[in-house]
Amino acid sequence: MNRISGKVIFGIVVIVILLVLITIQFVGDDTPDLAEGDVAQRITAINTIASSEGVDTGEKIAHVGVNDSNPRVRCAAMVSLRKFAFPEIRNAIEQGTKDQSSRVRAAAAVTLGKFNDKKAVNRLDELLQADKDEEVRLAAALALARCKSRESAKKLVSSMKTNSSQVVQKQSMLLLLQGTGVSLRPEPDPRDKKLWARHMKQVMRYVDTTWGDESPEVRK
Repeated sequence: MNRISGKVIFGIVVIVILLVLITIQFVGDDTPDLAEGDVAQRITAINTIASSEGVDTGEKIAHVGVNDSNPRVRCAAMVSLRKFAFPEIRNAIEQGTKDQSSRVRAAAAVTLGKFNDKKAVNRLDELLQADKDEEVRLAAALALARCKSRESAKKLVSSMKTNSSQVVQKQSMLLLLQGTGVSLRPEPDPRDKKLWARHMKQVMRYVDTTWGDESPEVRK
């Protein structure tokens, strides 16, 4: 009796395993295919998969951010990568800062700031000073401001003084003071040299207070 019961149980186990394998084969992986569908569908797929976590998910999105043919999709991928600041996907984000599309470069710049290290700060400074598109420069300034480090402050001070775009100069100044409670009145205007010089002094006093003994390096 025991031998028969054992055979029956074994048979049931085999059947269950077979059913599971068949289900997997026909149902498959329900993860959306990031390469399928039109632009809107691919962006939706990116947003869906971005709700997951882990390096594998980040790498899938990073692949799209570099290789998709549509800049809107690449931009959406670079934005989604902000929650995947893993070393394995850093190269893709850095590639994004060199994309032909300014929207992609801007999105990648903000994402790169998540790494908040010297290499990221230096690349953001390159974009801040030299990118041909003002939108990208402003994104780089924002990313540097969010780093909140001595090095990033140094880059914003330099931009405030010498950036070829007056819009970026002004934004660099405002970002340095963001969240400090320090207000500049009237509103900064690089075209008004006297007013701009006065505001520069106010900002540098804040820099000195914030960075203490390290402020001379920031002032270089």
